[in-house]
Amino acid sequence: MDIPRSPVLRRSPLVAGVCAVVLAVAAGPVLAEPRDGPGIRLERLDRGLVAVQAEDGVLLSWRLLAHEVTGHTDTGLTGPRFAVYRDGRGIATVADSTNLLDPGG
Repeated sequence: MDIPRSPVLRRSPLVAGVCAVVLAVAAGPVLAEPRDGPGIRLERLDRGLVAVQAEDGVLLSWRLLAHEVTGHTDTGLTGPRFAVYRDGRGIATVADSTNLLDPGG
């Protein structure tokens, strides 16, 4: 006795799309281990350097990591100075931001 297949169980783009959305929503970010007591749970992130070709050069942007924050100002968080290199040569030191437009990039 053959049992007819349900149209929903066949390989359907709709079913595949719904499964992909469910997997994407269920696979949230990996969180750092909680500290003792109350606190903020943070993701384990690295520097996250991004370089994007812009009209005036190459825009570099990166993360300020939580343990690097030394204080704050009216415009945002403060932290270390960043030395930016291109081809092994220092091109800038960034002290008040986490991005730089490199016109020669």
